[in-house]
Amino acid sequence: LKFSRLSEKNISQEQVNRSLEIVKVVCDEFKISLNDFFANNKKTGKRISIGISAFLIQKEMALNNSDVSYILKKSDEAISLYKQEIIRLNSSHPQDKKILDKITIISETINKVKNE
Repeated sequence: LKFSRLSEKNISQEQVNRSLEIVKVVCDEFKISLNDFFANNKKTGKRISIGISAFLIQKEMALNNSDVSYILKKSDEAISLYKQEIIRLNSSHPQDKKILDKITIISETINKVKNE
């Protein structure tokens, strides 16, 4: 996998740490280990969890796709695609509603952790 950027010069350590906290909350909700999340394998729920992580990191940290792709160790294209899948979720579709409910739970957990 070729990454579009090899350095983290635009990202502070605080942003990396906060992003990893978000990833951990998402992984906990989807019952995925951090190793599985960052591995180059295809597991059920992983694509959704990457999309949610990318979406929330970008929302919380105001990072661009390149920064998010560096943190999540995925290509810019993958991050953009997975994030768009999350943005296009429709609450009237039963399967999408389940994912949106998980995003609500994840967001609430992230806010609790942030306020501690």
